[in-house]
Amino acid sequence: MIRDVAVYLLNNLEMDQMGWAPFEATADLLGSESPVFPISPGVYLLMSERTLFTYPAGATSVFYIGQASNLRTRLRDHRKFTRHIRDGEASGRYFPRYEWAANHGALVTYSVPPRVNSTLTPKAMESQLIRTFALAFRAQPVANSQSAW
Repeated sequence: MIRDVAVYLLNNLEMDQMGWAPFEATADLLGSESPVFPISPGVYLLMSERTLFTYPAGATSVFYIGQASNLRTRLRDHRKFTRHIRDGEASGRYFPRYEWAANHGALVTYSVPPRVNSTLTPKAMESQLIRTFALAFRAQPVANSQSAW
């Protein structure tokens, strides 16, 4: 069970209402063992394992909300690029979400669409989750915001 106000809010206001499984378990993107993720579309949250990010209307460990047509590929990429930054192997510019993950730790939780009667695509669910987060915290997750680059 994840103890975070944003995860609780998103689970109760969006995931449950739309028939999606709640965000429950987490995997460590930076751990020595590579987590196994499903080869399916879905939505996911990146969270810090040691930092609460302060937003205008509260604090949460969530720093990025994303979606993927293949969770395994997308989350492996997040792991690879975050580890590059953490280990000083980054060449060129990376998306800010990898900087946040490398500097604050990275836990991930995900949900896949329900198999029956799902009219909400992962992209639409991602947009809805970001919108709900922004309404509750009065800002988008820090790594979803436009970068200064």
